[in-house]
Amino acid sequence: MSKISLSIVIDKKYIEPALVTLFTLLKFEDCYKVIKLILIKKEEDSNQELDELIGLLNGFKSLFDKKDFIKILIIENKFPEFSRFHFSNAILYKIFLPIILPDDEYILNVDAGNLFQDGFFKFSMKINKLIAEKKEFVLGAFLQSSKNEMPSQIEKFSIYYPSGALLLFNTNMYMENKINTRIVNFYNKYASYLKYAEQEIMCAILDDSEFAAFGGIGDIYLDDLSSYTGENYATVDIKKLSNSIYYKNPGSIKPWKYWNLNPNKSIYLKIRNEISKFINLNEYSFIKEERESISDNLRLYKIANLLAYEDELIRR
Repeated sequence: MSKISLSIVIDKKYIEPALVTLFTLLKFEDCYKVIKLILIKKEEDSNQELDELIGLLNGFKSLFDKKDFIKILIIENKFPEFSRFHFSNAILYKIFLPIILPDDEYILNVDAGNLFQDGFFKFSMKINKLIAEKKEFVLGAFLQSSKNEMPSQIEKFSIYYPSGALLLFNTNMYMENKINTRIVNFYNKYASYLKYAEQEIMCAILDDSEFAAFGGIGDIYLDDLSSYTGENYATVDIKKLSNSIYYKNPGSIKPWKYWNLNPNKSIYLKIRNEISKFINLNEYSFIKEERESISDNLRLYKIANLLAYEDELIRR
């Protein structure tokens, strides 16, 4: 049995893409111990919204999670908004996962909005082999050179810059090396300079030897939906998609991003539609609010109704 737990960290604004990601992960339940969905409750979230959220998540579990693979945790937000570059600061909690989940020996965090494909089976076998062979790492990730990636105000950092989409934490090594203390000390000094938070923090506070490289970043299907101008876009290579680890829009596939008018968003929408056959997502206030929030942007494209446009994409 795998020693690795999956995790997804979200707040209420990420709930819809998180459900789509969870749906794509359910077929990998034999590769991992559990999926822990960690919901960050913010101060402005009402008890009614929280009850609504829990009801939605429990409804999703009862319909699709027959083996009780998904566990739900709710924690109070303790951080101020840390960067003007991010819609939510929930992502900062990713790098405290071993503190949040101390009983999980290894934790692989995945991003809400990524759509996991058949190539994730091969990747899962690779990282299970990694933890059997390499015991001393703190963080496993897809790594690239940190050259030109870090804010100029940060002078000391590793040669490795981790991708934030898949982060594998070794809880024992994290605790032994007091990584949370390093993070807090760094955050208190440099928070105002951060653009990509978890990636920059881990690059700055970890030694080169504390990283483990996944390799094979070419197996990720990156599709920049923001390049869509109304006519010119590259259609998805279905064979390449199926063989990939996951499908990702570098700009974000979250529903409130107006550039997701790209027809390739149908890949995401068709999965969401499978959920919507059983759960009316639009009846939940926090999802409806996000969908309606892009109406001004839609007018630029002369599209009056987002849901009607998305239904058209699903039918194609």
